[in-house]
Amino acid sequence: MSRRQRFHDFYARKSNVTGYDVSHPPATSARGLLTEAAASKYEYRGDKIADAVVVRADLNGYSKWAADKSIAERVALLSEFFTAVVGDLDSSGGIYFRDEGDCVVGLFSNYFDTNFSYAQAEPFCRKVVGRTYGVAKLTAKCCVAMGKIAIYQKAHEIGTDDWSAEGQPFVHAARLEQSVPSKPAIYYFENEFQPTVLSTINFVGSGSKYNWLHETENMQVPGLGFDGGWTKIRVIDHFPEGRTMP
Repeated sequence: MSRRQRFHDFYARKSNVTGYDVSHPPATSARGLLTEAAASKYEYRGDKIADAVVVRADLNGYSKWAADKSIAERVALLSEFFTAVVGDLDSSGGIYFRDEGDCVVGLFSNYFDTNFSYAQAEPFCRKVVGRTYGVAKLTAKCCVAMGKIAIYQKAHEIGTDDWSAEGQPFVHAARLEQSVPSKPAIYYFENEFQPTVLSTINFVGSGSKYNWLHETENMQVPGLGFDGGWTKIRVIDHFPEGRTMP
């Protein structure tokens, strides 16, 4: 069993009990069924260049909050966050790729899901950004990048359930996360967002209430070859209390 599958199995069981994973009933599922499903979903299927969406979901303000907190308090908050994110990934068709502190890297790809589309990550991001976490009620943001990735086994992974993946979307999502403000929002590169996700937007008429606001901003994202680092970023802000369209 790979590390990814073990991570998935642990938090998927918790998400079923807590009700985070809306694709399954809150009642406990059989451990064997969960393990079997994860094994199929996470299995290595041979070397391939695949279409993918990489999402980095991380907590806003976690480092500042954690500075004076005990290990137990940190673990409790991260456990709640991981449980929610794994449930969201399951119900949205994505998989857990890795975790980096308070950041979960999710992966959507036609390598794992025959129903894959580039718009698939949008519902996942809205779930993650649309709630708060822990007694601190921390919010989260999602940074999204799309494109081709390579999936393969390194020499030490051959004969095991583990596999590796790399490609520009991983780099772009990481650079984007380092460059954007920490607030409850979803961030896309505008040139990737337009042709793939625009059709999923629900337009709101005058006088109607909305919770999500789409804007395009010029931001500096260093290290990706943009002129001066500047590029257009689609920002989808979340307003929990809602706003009314003029």
